[in-house]
Formats: sequence, structure tokens, C-alpha cells
Amino acid sequence: MRTLLIVVGTLGLTACAPETDGEARRLQTSAASREALTAAIDAIAAAALKSGPIAGLSIAVTQGGQPLLVKGYGYAEIDKKVPADPNTIYAIASVTKLVTASAAMILVDAGKLRLDQDLASLLPSFPNREQGRSITVRHLLSHTSGLANYESADAERWLTQGTPLNHEFVLDYLRDRPLDFEPGTRWSYSSSGFYLLGLIIERVSGQSYESFVREKIALPLGMNTTFQCDDRLIPAEMTRGYDVADGKLVPSTLYYEPNVRYDGGLCSTVGDLAKLPAAMGRGTVLSIAAFDQMTEPTQLASGVTVDYGLGVRRGFLEGNRLWGHTGGWNTFWSTLAYYPSDDIAIVVLVNTEGGAEDALTVEGKVARVVFDLGGRAASDQPVPPDVARALSGEYQDEDGRVQIFAQKDRLLRKIENSERPAINLLYKGDYIFGRPDYPLDRVVFHVLEGRSLGLSEYYNGIFYQFSPALDRPSGSMGAR
Repeated sequence: MRTLLIVVGTLGLTACAPETDGEARRLQTSAASREALTAAIDAIAAAALKSGPIAGLSIAVTQGGQPLLVKGYGYAEIDKKVPADPNTIYAIASVTKLVTASAAMILVDAGKLRLDQDLASLLPSFPNREQGRSITVRHLLSHTSGLANYESADAERWLTQGTPLNHEFVLDYLRDRPLDFEPGTRWSYSSSGFYLLGLIIERVSGQSYESFVREKIALPLGMNTTFQCDDRLIPAEMTRGYDVADGKLVPSTLYYEPNVRYDGGLCSTVGDLAKLPAAMGRGTVLSIAAFDQMTEPTQLASGVTVDYGLGVRRGFLEGNRLWGHTGGWNTFWSTLAYYPSDDIAIVVLVNTEGGAEDALTVEGKVARVVFDLGGRAASDQPVPPDVARALSGEYQDEDGRVQIFAQKDRLLRKIENSERPAINLLYKGDYIFGRPDYPLDRVVFHVLEGRSLGLSEYYNGIFYQFSPALDRPSGSMGAR
């Protein structure tokens, strides 16, 4: 599985590409091309199983809610020779965040919750009252709260002690921990915010999270195999997870992380998940106004706009606007991508960790087939001196400090103190860059008055992270 390195690009102060819908959307979805589409996706899955290696995966492609392809490949259980199929159930990890955000917005629709309400008033059990008064529901939903991500600590504890996650651990972890930044000034992915959102949903609704999601989202949409993962209740259709060791597939000791809930604890099928995005946009489970708020990008105090909404990753794939979410935990990988201009949903679920392929990589390859994007040469332009000056500097991402520097008429990316060589970024104009190794990735620089404030990275078109420039202030700069 590849290291998460996003391709570079920039669109002034936003990470939003122009929505050019013309020739880029030559869909291979007519009746005459369905057979060719299926054969092409079958080949993608076969290559992933072999080169990953991957034990099993399932793929759904729908248009207008109607299936173009819903299939499983490989095995849900290798030893028992149980094939993966459309009904195979996977842990969907952080795709759960899209569902949790929808649940929160249903409460907003009902007037029981407001986006500007503060954490301290909504959740009296939150231990740091001063912090809680500065963090709003919007901050939690948009990953701009500044709360540290509990997952790193919990992962370490789980691996060393086998202690299950619970509310007390998350609240304890946050008790005396300072915020990573002032709420609203930066974007940083944190599952802590969504865990707290789950507690808020339960407190405000008076129902358990699982009951609320099932009543308000799953049942109305016919998502009958979407439920809270429970290590005590493992249905026959549930796939086992696998690791890759020395190039071989090894069964994991767990099907999923027990007791993870609101930020990554749902299980589902590709068919169920494919029903969600179009229904959200049609006002089926929440109002159109609430949906529009979810899918709007987030503006930071600096004026930078990042392509993450309220529990929604946004993005663009060769001119095709998209939104959805990704997930990965233990041995499970998930990607849901929705292309609204064409009402196309692509869902990929994978049951293997440690291989060369994951759900996001496979989804990108499927999208290239669906939108007929194959065979395009990677464009590259000389980087003008003023652009090189504006973008050169140090940035902070989840791997540490990243150095962007010019060499002749090219721009390079290097992770500080890493043995990996610098990567030559391919300039596409308008501060947008690509990579020769991952042709659908983009890195977008955010530039104000000739200086970069940060960069947004996209994997296979889907927004992954925002990395601020380290020598730039994070507060308001009166951006135009």
C-alpha cells in the first residue's frame, strides 16, 4: 500500500478546481458499453488482488441510484473459501464520519442543535470547560477544533495492552491536553471531534447513536446491512481482515477495532453505501439546506478555503467535482466517492492492510474507466520564477516538515530528515501540481499577495489534508 503522499496543486485562496464538465465526462455507462465497463473493472480488481496482494474487495458503481456494477472479488474468508460478493459486510472505518455528520445535521434540521453551539454547553462531561466554550459544533464537524487526535494514543494502548476504547479514555485523553491550535485557524484531521459529536447526538436525541442512525438514516434509505460493528455479534456475511507479511496474506486477530463508535465504528456493504450520497442531495434524510451546508468547503481565519465540508471530503478529478469520504483502520479500507454532475457513486471496500493497493487507489482506477480518463499524458510546464518564490518554503503535514524548493525551472518536494529522494512536481498552471507516479493526485497551493499560506493535497481527486506554511501566520490576514 502506498504511503499517503498527496499530489500538489493550488487555486489561489481555495482548493477548488473549476467545474469543467464538458469532454471530461464522457461516461461509459450506456447499455452498449456496460459489458466493456464491467470487463475493465473486473481487470482492475484482478490486478489489485494479485499485486496488492488483497484477500478480497467489493465494488459498487451506480448512476441515478441504479446499479451499473455491484460485485465482489477474491475472498471474504480465505481458509473457508468464502468469496467476497455484493453482500459481504466490511468495517467502513472513517466513512462512518459522513453518517455521523448526517445525523448531526438531522438534529440541526429539527432545531435541536445549532452549528454555533459550543461544546461545553452541549457536553457537560467534557473535562476542559474553557476549551469547550471556544469549540463549536461546526469546528467539530469540519476538523478545525484544534483537538488532539485520540487515535494515536489509543492505537498504541490497544497494541500493547489490548484495552478496549471507551468514553472515559477519550475524555481522559483530552482532559489536560492543550489545543493544537486556536479553533477555526487551521485544519487538522481529528477523530476526537467526531467521537464527541457522537456523544452530543446521543445526549440531544435521547437515543443511542446506533438507534438514531438506524431510525433516521439506514431504514429510510433501505440500508438494511448498515449497523454498529459489535465484536460480540459477527454476522455470517462479515469478512475477516487480513495483513500482508512477507508478501503473503495472514488472517488478522480482529475483524475490526472493538468499541470504536461514532468516528469509525459502522459496518456496511458497497450496495448500502452507494444509496447514501444521492439520497442526501435529494432531501430524503435531511433538508437540501442542511446538505448544502455539509458540502460547502471550510474557510479558515486566514481566508484559505479547504476542500472539507461538514463531515465531507470534497475534491475534483480531471474537472469532475466530487465529494464523499475515505476510511482506513486495522485491516479495512473504504472509499465512497460521489460525482454529482453525473449522479455517479463509486464505493470500494477492501479487507486487507499492508499491500500495494487500497480502496482509494482502486476507486481512482475505477473512476478513470467510468469517466474515460485513461491514456492522458501527464502535462508539465516550466515553473515561472515568481511562482517558485511564492511557493518555496517549509510546510507542516502529518509526516512532519515538508520542504518545497526550486531547482532550475522545476519545483521539488522533500520530507525533512527522510531518506526518500525529493519528488519532482509537475506544474499544471494556476499553482496546481501533479506527480508522475500518481497521475490523479494533486497538490494545490493557497497564495495571497504573492505568498503561499499553505497547500492542500488530494489523493485520486479526494481532499486529504491541508498543510500550513510554517513561516506564515495562521490567524486572519484580511484575505480577499
